[in-house]
Amino acid sequence: MKKRAISLEHAEADKLFYFVTTIVVYREKDQKCLILKRSEKDDVYPGKWALPGGRLEWGAFNLARPDVRDHDVLNFKSPIEKHVAEVVTSKAGIIVDSRPQYLESVFFVRGDGTPSVLVRFAARYQGGGVRPKGGFTKYAWVDSNDIEEYDHIEGIDTDILKTIKLFS
Repeated sequence: MKKRAISLEHAEADKLFYFVTTIVVYREKDQKCLILKRSEKDDVYPGKWALPGGRLEWGAFNLARPDVRDHDVLNFKSPIEKHVAEVVTSKAGIIVDSRPQYLESVFFVRGDGTPSVLVRFAARYQGGGVRPKGGFTKYAWVDSNDIEEYDHIEGIDTDILKTIKLFS
């Protein structure tokens, strides 16, 4: 088999977009969800309370070690589930269940013109002490009433409510 590399040579420009996730982390013992405060220096939503999130990137896939090699096609199992767990650990330092639940998806266009698909997930907290990092400075555990006390990104209050209903 020839050496593999990610290539856009045969990709159609109108089919390319960022794949972005946000994750509502649910703590069962008190039915609260994790929010993180963005740095005041962030370019996007500075100082706002948000959910852990990130982009799924090509570098996450080791092309030399696919889970399954099907002729000339390389397959990777559970990439989104792994991505969700890694994002939460990289942004909050905690561990979540490996089976996130789908909440909804949104298509948006960033200010710089980049098309993006945002997929929102809910995941159960499994353990660890919260340590905000990756551009986040503080954290809080909130329920659907508490969230209103925080200057948050629009819509996360709805995601928190959906998550609490889903897991309660």
